[in-house]
Amino acid sequence: ETYAKMFLTWFFVSLSDGCGSEQTKEGTLAMILSMDASFYDNGQLMSVFVETGLQVALSHFVDSVEDLDEASKLRVMLVGGNHKLDQLRQYTATTKANINIVSSRKGYSSAMAILRYLSSAPIEFSLGEEISDNLGVLRVLDLIVSRSVQCAEDRRLHVEMLCASKTLMFALMSKLVPRISSYETTSIAQDLLRNCVDFCSHGELLVSTSKVLSEYLSVCIDYYERDDSLLTSLVNHLEGFLRDDVLDLTARLVVAQSTVRKLNTLRRSSDQGHSKKMPVDSKCAALVLLIYEHLWKHAYGSISGNDSNVCQSILLVSDILAFVASCSSGDEDSTEISPTLKAQLVVDGKGVYKHMLNHFLLVREANFADAHDYLIASLAESPHFLFLIAGSKEAVHHVLNALNRSHTLGRDVPLLDAALASLIRLSDANLLRMILDFVVNDESKLYQRGFVVKVFHLLIACANSQDLHPIIRDKCATLVLTTVGLLRDEGASPSDVLLFSKTVITLISKKELFLLSGRDIAMICCEMNRLFSETENADPLVFKSCCGVMSSLIAHYPKQLYGCPSPLFSFMMAIKCHLLLIGTKQGLTQKCLEYTKLCELLIPHKEVFKKYVVGLILKYISFLNSGMSPITKSKLIPSIYALLDMCTEFETRQINSMIDVPSRALFAPVFQSYKKYYQYHGQA
Repeated sequence: ETYAKMFLTWFFVSLSDGCGSEQTKEGTLAMILSMDASFYDNGQLMSVFVETGLQVALSHFVDSVEDLDEASKLRVMLVGGNHKLDQLRQYTATTKANINIVSSRKGYSSAMAILRYLSSAPIEFSLGEEISDNLGVLRVLDLIVSRSVQCAEDRRLHVEMLCASKTLMFALMSKLVPRISSYETTSIAQDLLRNCVDFCSHGELLVSTSKVLSEYLSVCIDYYERDDSLLTSLVNHLEGFLRDDVLDLTARLVVAQSTVRKLNTLRRSSDQGHSKKMPVDSKCAALVLLIYEHLWKHAYGSISGNDSNVCQSILLVSDILAFVASCSSGDEDSTEISPTLKAQLVVDGKGVYKHMLNHFLLVREANFADAHDYLIASLAESPHFLFLIAGSKEAVHHVLNALNRSHTLGRDVPLLDAALASLIRLSDANLLRMILDFVVNDESKLYQRGFVVKVFHLLIACANSQDLHPIIRDKCATLVLTTVGLLRDEGASPSDVLLFSKTVITLISKKELFLLSGRDIAMICCEMNRLFSETENADPLVFKSCCGVMSSLIAHYPKQLYGCPSPLFSFMMAIKCHLLLIGTKQGLTQKCLEYTKLCELLIPHKEVFKKYVVGLILKYISFLNSGMSPITKSKLIPSIYALLDMCTEFETRQINSMIDVPSRALFAPVFQSYKKYYQYHGQA
């Protein structure tokens, strides 16, 4: 253990030096070690990893404290043997003045670099028996910086240090709580709630602190059956904090929202695990209802008045309504919330929804749009509850309009995608027709092609009921043309190609929904060819997306390709030429790998396609003769081997007769290498 600590001390010191502007050899070596996965497999090192890292961080941190006498006392107290958390708390309590920290000193940035690394290190935290020491170091450091940030002129670095400290505490929380006394865990809750009030003006720090608090809540719930005092104590502190109208409203809103969001996450996990119910459902419901009782009016006032807390208020209202909806989503309504209260929440939800919808039509800020999207996605998880608040038609049109607006503004919003997907999964025939009418039949509105294709993709991916397939099938032919049209738009972006690829691949796999004709397949292949007509279009995402479409066609529609092989091999020729023309810095390795996979997928069908691969091999030979980069040649060799494996003796003689003597001399080593080494192992 001693040697492990000595090595880790060198590692953390060197790592913190390597994060600075002046790189050293030892710093570079430590950085390389930190990126090596095998480094974290050493159990002896990992057993003292966090403890040593925190001690080194504290040692660096002390160097940045201007009052050397107090720093020396702190160093002796923390590092000098069997100290207790009570002693640390007593020391920080008696030091009432703000300690002057010089954030420009190297020790400060080194300590922050170590904390950031510890909070993101890919390890399963293993804490030694001196658990209070590790927690004490972290909390005293946290408290001193908390005091200093109140009077510092430049607070930015102090805030970054505290964010790193909170992130590390968040990562350690599940390990800390089971192994320290209830007195210490109570003190953690008090410190965290106090931090939320102190840093209400620092949004990032407030959010980081509330995340630690919510993780602490999660751990208390996990250990409720073994020790219910932890959760009882935390809930009591939370209730006192949330009831206190003297405290800053923003801090209370953030803590309340983080708490309810964590409860929603735990409830969803419990439902997915097929557990009957969480053991503390009634206690959690009581906490949510307390938040509703004391903060709903404030949140509603912020939303209706559009003040500075409007976005945070929408987030809180969203999570409260989502919790209530989850309590009503089962076969039998939960007894945790009374029917009368549920009815009242529906009425209150309607009021919030109305105000939010009015603001959505007027306000253009991105933060408000994000909060709006979060509300819609939260309610859409329980469509029946959403329809109680907004009505089915209004809710569907609201989601579609929001999705269309985000697409027009160039914003990709997964929350809205998830909301529409939830509605589709639980939709009936009328609701599905409503969605289709919105994007297809409404001739008074001309939507961007990308929006229509996105809705089409969600429809075919999420409408799994056989009863709904005939409704979608009637519109598939039209929507396939719209999807392919994405590639015809001038200046089609990589995101458009990716959307086209996802939609077509999903449709190909849904043969029970819609069967592509030979004409459809030819049209898809020809439109993809256009993307590679110019060598400038070298985006690896475009290449991979198109290869994915072709792989799906080969896997699901081989017989249709037998009847029209020309579109398939015109695409293979287009991307082959693209690979031969592009430079080595344009994702060549990944593209050649995708191309090789395509070639190997053709091998099981070589009896049909063998005569068409001759042209692909001749194209390679012509570029080989005119001069080919060694890197390009080596990357393309596996695909050439796969193509040669499809050739019989007849095709080999044909290739030999169509090339001149210099080309034959250049290609002979490739062919001999294929005969000697290549062996096909099955489909890619």
